[in-house]
Amino acid sequence: MPQDIGIVGFDNIPESGYFWPSLTTVNQDQNHLGRTAVDEIIKIIEAGWNESAPINPKSIMLEPSLLVRESTVRVAQ
Repeated sequence: MPQDIGIVGFDNIPESGYFWPSLTTVNQDQNHLGRTAVDEIIKIIEAGWNESAPINPKSIMLEPSLLVRESTVRVAQ
C-alpha cells in the first residue's frame, strides 16, 4: 500500500502504531489542549465574578505534530 497511496490518521490513538502498516498520524498534545481550555474557562468565570467587561470569544491555535510511520513512507522499487 505505501508505494501506491499514503494514509494519515488524526489524534494518534495508541493502536495506530500497531496497525500494518503502522499509521502516520497527526498528534495533538491533549494535556496542553485541556489546560488551555480550563485556563480560558477560569478567565470567563473570574470575569463574571468581578463584573468586569465581558470576555470576547477568541481563537487559540495549538500546533500539532506529525508522526510519520509506514503508511506514508515511499518504498524504493
